Amino acid sequence: MSEVKATTPEQQLQLLKAMTLRTGAIHDAQALQLKMWPTLIPGVFKSEARVDVEKKMVMFVCESNANRPTKARRLLFENIDKWVKNILWNETHVVIKINNKKVFDSLAT
Repeated sequence: MSEVKATTPEQQLQLLKAMTLRTGAIHDAQALQLKMWPTLIPGVFKSEARVDVEKKMVMFVCESNANRPTKARRLLFENIDKWVKNILWNETHVVIKINNKKVFDSLAT
């Protein structure tokens, strides 16, 4: 029996994406990425990633002590959207909420 080996984390995540596309299941490695990415947003001190596999949607619910929108934050939101689509479904609907306010919606961009 041959074993498929991925040498880089990026290759491993791409293999997991293929699994997600076939089965709809999210692997722990993908879940960890989703958990960590919102912590890159300046001011975010608490976050949760909610995944709806049936709707192919990821909602990040964050709490932050920095409320002012900036160009850098907007760029980071767009990058998180790209990263999510890179490890899950290309058509993933990504929503980012900070302090109960929707600050990013991939369907609105």
